Amino acid sequence: MLWLTQTICKSLRGIIHTVHTVHTVHTAHTAHTAHITRVVNVLTSRLTFEKAVCSIESFQKAAYRLSNFITIDIDTSSDQHNAITINQNKSTSDEQFIVSVENFKKYVNDESLREKIKSDTEPIRNLILGIAFSKTKLQSDE
Repeated sequence: MLWLTQTICKSLRGIIHTVHTVHTVHTAHTAHTAHITRVVNVLTSRLTFEKAVCSIESFQKAAYRLSNFITIDIDTSSDQHNAITINQNKSTSDEQFIVSVENFKKYVNDESLREKIKSDTEPIRNLILGIAFSKTKLQSDE
């Protein structure tokens, strides 16, 4: 389900423009909330992810894939959620930033699934590696 609320606020002096877009998205693997804010011509987005679903490593890997366009700050102070603030790089256009935020969410989901698959298949991988290296005859039978 997707709920979208958009509020646009401008200060009286017109110096600071704030755009708040709130998305709450629930998929089979992730649940997160997004807020996009513009302060003095720089966009930021704040996402919250359930700690039980996504690891810090997932956020770091996703951010690394988009490091030409965004930087992130990770807030782990909540017991149930991790809050991620995504910041627009100076050379990134507004359109590219919005695309990067969407890609970030996809990449976090991708990395979380990779971690789950890795942990689920670890015993099988170890067994295969054990069998493969047991027949190399690298060790003597002494």
